[in-house]
Amino acid sequence: GAATARLAATRAAAAIPLGALSSVMPELEDGANPLFAGSRELKRFAAGRPLVLMVDDAHLLDGVSATLILQLAVARDAFVIATVRSGEIAPEPVVQLWKDGHADRIDLAPLDEVDVDALVGTILGGAVDPELVSSVCRLAQGNPLIVRELLLSAKEDGSVRRDDGVWHRAGGLSVSVRLGELVDQRIGALDDEARHALALVVEGEPLGLTLLERLTGATVLEQLEQRGLLEVRMDGRRTEVWLCHPLHGEALVAKMTPRRRRATLALLADAVEQAGGRRRGDVLRIMSWRVEAGVACDAGRLIEASVQSVRAMSWDAAATLCRAAWATEPTWQTGMLL
Repeated sequence: GAATARLAATRAAAAIPLGALSSVMPELEDGANPLFAGSRELKRFAAGRPLVLMVDDAHLLDGVSATLILQLAVARDAFVIATVRSGEIAPEPVVQLWKDGHADRIDLAPLDEVDVDALVGTILGGAVDPELVSSVCRLAQGNPLIVRELLLSAKEDGSVRRDDGVWHRAGGLSVSVRLGELVDQRIGALDDEARHALALVVEGEPLGLTLLERLTGATVLEQLEQRGLLEVRMDGRRTEVWLCHPLHGEALVAKMTPRRRRATLALLADAVEQAGGRRRGDVLRIMSWRVEAGVACDAGRLIEASVQSVRAMSWDAAATLCRAAWATEPTWQTGMLL
């Protein structure tokens, strides 16, 4: 009977005020207090029911979203479930959730062999030979993401196969236990066209399906979706493309040359602007992409994007945009903002 919402934080949306709440939030009016507006819209969304918020990758939340979620938890206006990847630095409001006792912190232990057996059967879809489970346990060391990546890679290269309804090893699972190497192996098998499509999603996530199809083609996106690298979600009337897991994006960006990355950012900025740039945060995304790509920008739009970054409490991004505005048009307005 509760109202439930799943909020997915991303690096691309981290500079946009309430970027993680876009699936349940309408456009903000100019000058609106984002914390007040966000609280009001979530209460409207709940419509008098208990509210449950699931926040995936909460370490990537923008400052306003993180503060709002903390306020909701403190006031008991929402039951908050948040995931944070170990080793990542989370925003202070997210840390306060468990530090100040507003939420229980649960550190997930590695999966035992019984759990891995169940997970392998779920991923492959059927009975599994114990020897295959033992091999996966040895390589994955209880990490569920590594189990998933290992099995998807093995299915693609034929290292596992199904005989008489049971999945067996058909060769050596010669993959390192390090997650980064597993991700690199899957992404490394992509051709240039697929890698380009994936790079666009990495830098612009989430991207509208229609826009992305114009830039890459439907066939390439379908292949990436079938391989478990991209997923298509509905956000109201908008169909969006997301990464299945942020680690895929991080591995890809780490191997992109600076020139290739700048070209990707410039292409995204032009494409979103040509599409109208009407969604909340589009101006900020377009200007951020262009500054990072080293493309000339209009000072007025840079100032507009800078103000949005300040409202998001994203100080480093705001300073970068302000410096670009000052370099373009050194006036008292750009100087004071900087």
